Amino acid sequence: MTIRSRIKILLAERNLERTKEGRETISVRRLSRETGITHSALVKLVNNQSERVDFETLDKLMRFFCTSDIRDLLEYIPDATVEKQ
Repeated sequence: MTIRSRIKILLAERNLERTKEGRETISVRRLSRETGITHSALVKLVNNQSERVDFETLDKLMRFFCTSDIRDLLEYIPDATVEKQ
C-alpha cells in the first residue's frame, strides 16, 4: 500500500492561478510560514518521504487549501501485489 501526498500538485495549481493573476507564487518555505508546519515536515510531505502525518498537520493544510476532502491532500494507491478477494 502506498499513500502519496498531493501537496506538490495543489501548490502547482494554486501557483498557476496566482501567476495568471500576476501574484507571487507560494513556495514550500512560504507554505511553512503561513501554516506553522515545519519546513522539514513539508519537504518530506511534498517529496513523499513522510512515514506519518499528524491530524493537526492535515487540518492546517486543509484550511490553507480550502478543502474539506482529505483526498485533495492524499492519494491512496493499492499494492499491485495484493490479490482482490
